[in-house]
Amino acid sequence: MNKYLLYEEKQYIGQNRLGQMLRLTFAMLCFLAYYWSENPKPIKIIIVKIGSYPIQHIPHSGTIFFWLGCFILLLSVVLNFIYHFHLQIFPDKVLIKGQLTSREVEIPIKEIKQIKIKNIRYPFLRNIRFNLRIKNKRHFYTSGDKLVEIELLSGEKYAIGTSNARWIKNIILEIKKNTRP
Repeated sequence: MNKYLLYEEKQYIGQNRLGQMLRLTFAMLCFLAYYWSENPKPIKIIIVKIGSYPIQHIPHSGTIFFWLGCFILLLSVVLNFIYHFHLQIFPDKVLIKGQLTSREVEIPIKEIKQIKIKNIRYPFLRNIRFNLRIKNKRHFYTSGDKLVEIELLSGEKYAIGTSNARWIKNIILEIKKNTRP
């Protein structure tokens, strides 16, 4: 029965908003430091006085900041092609595979007791998670603004971050409805 794939979703590391914001902030700071090294004179902006560039005696010191900013932007582009986890729904199980780990998490659909959809508060401030246990719940998240919470008959809970929460819930509920004896 495993050969029939009903739903598939890949979440990529580069799509995490917190990571994007941090990388872009660091790249901007690097380019600002490069600009400051090229124009080392002190500046007074309204109330704040910015002094001269501190390491003027080292030639081409700002070039390091320029290349570091370029490297951070290149890394940001490359991370958009590396997937973090792969969610697959089959007629008998939900399978979550991690790309950067050798773990596979299998959730049998027969054992699902309850499925809820929750909104994520501040989705742009969420870190990447794969099989992280917090408050007796396993978390899987890279991007998305909704959370699918699955509770098993054994009491174990899973939280999966996604943009297609309603589809996932409807597919699993349809499978459960059709497989009842």
